[in-house]
Amino acid sequence: MEGKSVPHLLVVLLQGVVMAGCAALGVQMEGVSGPIAWRATDCKVQAVAGDTGVIIGREGREIYTCTLILHETQGTTIIFTTLAYTMTATASLAPVSREETIQWRLRPHGELRWPFSSSYQCTGAECINPGPIAPVWHMLFTGADDRGQPVRLVIDLRLPSNPEVIQKR
Repeated sequence: MEGKSVPHLLVVLLQGVVMAGCAALGVQMEGVSGPIAWRATDCKVQAVAGDTGVIIGREGREIYTCTLILHETQGTTIIFTTLAYTMTATASLAPVSREETIQWRLRPHGELRWPFSSSYQCTGAECINPGPIAPVWHMLFTGADDRGQPVRLVIDLRLPSNPEVIQKR
């Protein structure tokens, strides 16, 4: 009996450490901003072979993918016309910023899904693996609702370096 309780206790303690670590690191995968509830889901990290067919560790790249779900909560149609974002994968890599003109219609109480990803590429003998990728995204969606009122949606998304652990909770 005691042999079974020790492994169980270790599993419970490990889960607690992982969850506390995520909280301490500021993992933020869902929230509400004005009339929009949002969440990141289906996150995963995968190594992708480079031109030489070798995966991370020597040459290749790692891609961190997720889907952002936007859910309108107040019964109003919203049309987003601009998406601006800055993504930082690790402290050792430069942030990536971009602004796009979009035409995304979010119906009353409807959902929009946006697959997004971040990656780092490593090539050559001087390649240094920056370690686990834990992307931080600052997103700004702008547009208007069906009454012509401006809508500004700000999302600060902080993803875990190991999304599989979060998905299993």
